[in-house]
Amino acid sequence: MIRTIFKAGYKLIILIAFTIVFALFASKMVRPASYSEIDNTKNKVDGFYALQDNSIDVLVLGTSHAYSAINPGILYHYTGLNSYDFAGQCQPMEVTYNYLVEALKTQDPKLVILDLFALSNEASKCQVDGAYRTNIQDLKASENKYDAYSYIDDHSQLENLFDISLYSYRLNDIDFNDYDNILDHKSDYFFGHTIIYPNSDVIWEREAPVSTESILPDSRRYESLLKIIDLCKTNNIELLLIKTPYYMEQEDANIYRSIWDLCEQNDIDYIDFNYLTNEMNYIYELDGDAWHANETGAFKITKYISDFITNNYDFDNEDKIYDSNYRDLYFEALQVMFIKNNSYDRLMEYINTYDVTAIIYDKYNHYSSDNQIVVYTKDYYYYDRFIIYNDNETEVAYDNSVYYNHNQIIGPNNNYQFVIIDNESGQVVCTINADELERNE
Repeated sequence: MIRTIFKAGYKLIILIAFTIVFALFASKMVRPASYSEIDNTKNKVDGFYALQDNSIDVLVLGTSHAYSAINPGILYHYTGLNSYDFAGQCQPMEVTYNYLVEALKTQDPKLVILDLFALSNEASKCQVDGAYRTNIQDLKASENKYDAYSYIDDHSQLENLFDISLYSYRLNDIDFNDYDNILDHKSDYFFGHTIIYPNSDVIWEREAPVSTESILPDSRRYESLLKIIDLCKTNNIELLLIKTPYYMEQEDANIYRSIWDLCEQNDIDYIDFNYLTNEMNYIYELDGDAWHANETGAFKITKYISDFITNNYDFDNEDKIYDSNYRDLYFEALQVMFIKNNSYDRLMEYINTYDVTAIIYDKYNHYSSDNQIVVYTKDYYYYDRFIIYNDNETEVAYDNSVYYNHNQIIGPNNNYQFVIIDNESGQVVCTINADELERNE
């Protein structure tokens, strides 16, 4: 009799376990695979799980403010450190804590960079229950995920863990791609970053509000921040708190003041970019909109953070596992910055600031007296048709064609005035007709 009961119980346990596993797999199949926008959180979470274990030096956490403003390719270019933007749209600080817990299961970062927008009152506009679910549902099933779901009030925990109860309407739409997505994790080419293209020439005259008092944020958000600070200390991880530039209201300035006070009292590094816009020549709308940095703004912000890391930390950066991936991402950022620019003055600013060289066909004699080819880089002019970067040779022929490693990349008798070359790779970033650039008179 006892053996019969034992066998029945054993079979029941196996059946329950099988049902749970099946429900979890089915939940992942019926969950919407993705969204049309490039910054959907699913791609970033899936890309994080595709990383090699213990391959990330710098972990970036936060909301869309973080993943739009910090480009891992640019960070790698200036520091040699591997990084990933493990952040989500409108991500509440409570969920960000769970992202850090999840990240530490497979990664051992040297530095965590946390953007604090989730503490602001502005963040409340998008941090509805839908924002919680969007940020949580693609995490792997675990106790940590269950803990994250405890913040959601509009569904039971059973519905939270088993999405099939919410997305059963998709059962008729399942195809083979859904089966492939159950176990596979697709690498994210952008390492969690979202490239936002500049789309405006309107310049805002925006002064950052000065905090008038120190006000603590919502208690639940604040407690989650303290838990992140403690978890970093426990794991001997350096922590850098930042606030990227956005159209900050007075109330939020007062909230951030309380956090900066906390940082000063506890020797925590922080950077508030809202007060550095003049120093960085960060111009609203040209470099970002009301909330997010675009790619030109990301270049300035990431370069500033890279310099801060170099000057304040001593990190080993020998791991080059994603070298070509980061270099491709950096090169794409360069292309966006130069191609989307339509200002002569900003073109010269970029050439003077970043690691590029311009080959100039000086048809208006701005730089020479005889319409010759001029090479210009960071306030230095020289007159040579043969340029070599890292054993890569660029030659400008007398018919105005351009050769790279003896292969013609720009045809003869063209009308270019600037050829922008990446100093690191020797690749042509873009060609620019200066006649089409606006000049400040």
